[in-house]
Amino acid sequence: MQRILFISAPFGPFFRSAANELQAQGHSVWRIVWDGGDLIETPWPLQVRFRGKRAEWRSFILKTIEEKGITTVVTYNDTSPRNRIANDLAQRLGLNWHVLENGYLRPHWITFDREGVNGYSALPRSAKFYPQSFYNAGEEEQFPVRMRDHVRSAVAHFAASCLLHPLFPIDSRYYGDPIFKQAKGYTREYFWRKTHRERRAASAILRKKADGGKIYAVLLQKPGDAQLRVHSHYRSNTPFLREVVASFAAHASKDAVLVIKQHPFDYGIEKLPERFAQIAADAGISDRVFYLRKTSIDIILDRCDGLVTINSTGGLMAAMRNLPVLCCGDAIFDIEGLTFQGGLDRFWAEGAMPDRKVLNAFVTYLKRYSQLNGGFHHPKGISLAAKGLARVISANAFAPHHVLASEARRDAKRKPENALPFPMVQRH
Repeated sequence: MQRILFISAPFGPFFRSAANELQAQGHSVWRIVWDGGDLIETPWPLQVRFRGKRAEWRSFILKTIEEKGITTVVTYNDTSPRNRIANDLAQRLGLNWHVLENGYLRPHWITFDREGVNGYSALPRSAKFYPQSFYNAGEEEQFPVRMRDHVRSAVAHFAASCLLHPLFPIDSRYYGDPIFKQAKGYTREYFWRKTHRERRAASAILRKKADGGKIYAVLLQKPGDAQLRVHSHYRSNTPFLREVVASFAAHASKDAVLVIKQHPFDYGIEKLPERFAQIAADAGISDRVFYLRKTSIDIILDRCDGLVTINSTGGLMAAMRNLPVLCCGDAIFDIEGLTFQGGLDRFWAEGAMPDRKVLNAFVTYLKRYSQLNGGFHHPKGISLAAKGLARVISANAFAPHHVLASEARRDAKRKPENALPFPMVQRH
């Protein structure tokens, strides 16, 4: 049985359910409590409370690992400072390290993989790795996906963090911009969405398509997200928009329109609607662009001719709809045969649909080896994900891409003894 330490977990009730499932399998579980939000989400017997300073993070995590005899470390994302410290310690000490993250195949999947996700994932970027004669990964169970569940979890977490600040000092900038600045932005964005409609823009886009014009969608990232800061060279959405607009103006057909889709959790810090309007005006294409702040991208994708993204998993969803996709950042699905590899300027005229064999092989592999059917916020999704996580941790198996990565490390001392060939234990 394993002794498991959660360095972080998704906001809300997920950790409690995951801990229950793991304990039912005979594992011992703890979670480090960094702030008041962690405190209310973590059962008292599983709490390891930290009340020190940033400079003490590393020594505290190491002390906890040693005192509890930890064999497995779990983090939610692999880019936050405390999670990077835990990653380094796990590697140095030879511990298992698993990463939770939002799913590559949303909305009914989460990511749960060893040693890294997104740009840090060990998943090969070559179609040759993914077998095209593959077994069925099984059907997914679906459940309601509601933004309010996510928002409720985040609000409860940060409210508790603020209220319990005297007991557990919080770093208001740990999650990017200061908490109150984000709260102000989200509140403003919420009221904008409640008081504005985008039906005219959506209708105009669809009329352009009916008249024979091409529609290209562009997905923006959440400001401050690691996909921007860590896994791309842009750092923010603005330079990405400038690059895309300049290329579209110079190389796309004159009857084509560009549809920019704001990230659902954008809280207005970059003032992107205003900036985009100015960028489009400077390029002389104001009459050929649309900015959607609240409309679901699904309305556009069904009539789209191509999609550009930095590295959003929405790009993979677009490919699954048979759309040409171009990635401008580091994306796990940016694979020849799945996405366009000819560059942005050529994409507008030459972008091609994905090879269905490559796409199906890749998606099937993801479901089998890096995704868990479930979610972080809806009760049914939490139950599914928690049970899947417990099964995978209990199996303690190395998927083929982990084996490949291990063999590629020059400093690896040995090949994992419990490496599994295809197929591995069912994950969903």
